[in-house]
Amino acid sequence: MLGEIVIVIALCYLTGLNISDKVGKVLAASLYILLVALPINRLLSELVNRFTLSSPQSEEKRRQAREKIRQALADIRRHETEDDGYWGDSDLHWLDMALTEAEEAAPASTLRLYLPGVVQLIASVCLTTGALAAVIEGAGKWAGAEAYLTWWIILPLTIGLLLLIVPFTIWYVSRPRNEKEI
Repeated sequence: MLGEIVIVIALCYLTGLNISDKVGKVLAASLYILLVALPINRLLSELVNRFTLSSPQSEEKRRQAREKIRQALADIRRHETEDDGYWGDSDLHWLDMALTEAEEAAPASTLRLYLPGVVQLIASVCLTTGALAAVIEGAGKWAGAEAYLTWWIILPLTIGLLLLIVPFTIWYVSRPRNEKEI
C-alpha cells in the first residue's frame, strides 16, 4: 500500500501533470516525508522499542497497568470538563501511581507516553532535513562549491534533537528507581 502511494506521488510530481505550484509543493513534501523521513521514523521507533522490551510473564501486569493509566487519564479529563473549580490533585496522584506501577511491571514501558508518534515523526523530519542539508553541503564543498546551508543544518538538527531529548529526559527523571540505581 505504501509503495503504491509513493509511486503515484512520484509519478505525479515527476511528470508534472499540469499541476499548480502549491499542489507540486505538497506532492514534493509528501514524497520527501514518505521516502526520506519515514525510514528515520522507523529507526527511531526501533530504538524506542529496544528500550521497551518486555517478557511474556510481565505482559498481564503491563496490560493492567495500561488500563489503570487510561482510567486515571479519563478521570482527569472528566473532572476538568465537569467541575471548573476542581484541582484534580487526587486524580494526578492516581495517574502517578499508575505510571509507577506500569514502569515497575515493565521497565521503560511508559516511554511511549512521553514520546508520542507525532512528536517522533516531526523529529524525524527535522533530523532528516538537517542530515540531507549536511550531505548537500558536504558534496558541494567536495566539488569545490559552497552551498551555504549552515542554518538548514543547525536549526533542524537542533529542533529534532530537542524533540527527542526533552521527552526522554523527562521520562528518565520521573521513572521510579530501584535500590541498585540509587
